[in-house]
Amino acid sequence: MFLLLNLSAIGQDSIRYEWKEFRSFDIENEGEWTVDAFENVYISNRGTINKFNKDGQLIFSQSIKSLGRMTELVLVNTMKLVHFSEEQQTLCYFDNTLSEMDDCMELADHEIVNAFMVSSSSQPNKIWVLDNFNSTLSFLSLDRTIQSQRVINLKGILNLQHIVQMIEYGNSLYLLDDEKGIYQFDLYGSLVQFIPQENVKQFTVVGATLYMLVGNQFIIHALDFNESFKIRLPIEGIIEVKEVNQSFFLRTKQKVYKFQVVFS
Repeated sequence: MFLLLNLSAIGQDSIRYEWKEFRSFDIENEGEWTVDAFENVYISNRGTINKFNKDGQLIFSQSIKSLGRMTELVLVNTMKLVHFSEEQQTLCYFDNTLSEMDDCMELADHEIVNAFMVSSSSQPNKIWVLDNFNSTLSFLSLDRTIQSQRVINLKGILNLQHIVQMIEYGNSLYLLDDEKGIYQFDLYGSLVQFIPQENVKQFTVVGATLYMLVGNQFIIHALDFNESFKIRLPIEGIIEVKEVNQSFFLRTKQKVYKFQVVFS
């Protein structure tokens, strides 16, 4: 929200700002990554998860070759990570030292046939799972209790074409259809609003603000009063973005960069 307030105050046409780079991390083209609330960066490369602290120092490393190819690395909280493998249809857990926790969850045990996307939840030990079979959205408990809810035929109900991202934030679940825009749901699966925007590669949510990655720009959209601004990104080829503590972590095919926006 800090960025949106600055844009509103000075006017979009007279914005004076610069991106300040702090550090970068190597990542493979097929690597997965995430960032926690303490700005620790987790990167999976060649069958290994590495954890780097806020200063960029490697502090933990763990082999994950036995778990199958990683599809997503999901941060549940600063004490728990989830390794999702679409190939194996499993969820496996690590603590904050990257030590494995418990046995992996077999999604088939929860009547999930072909999961292709997962997202963490603000509710303790819960995770969202999107299943290609009948486009089913399930809300699972990681302590192995029965899922609390399930929405079937999500694509059919909303005429979704191509879901590429899912995020829960602030008691809402957001789904990105890169051909149409972003759908906001409440935690019971009811549609709250739709934000139309074509060609969004990826997005993140901060407070009541959406940061949508379109080309080499952020489209910054205020959810509460439906106003948008654009801001150019500092480097080319960005494919993912995350925001933590007013810092932006920008991922290209080979690097993860940490930047902040400085206004003058």
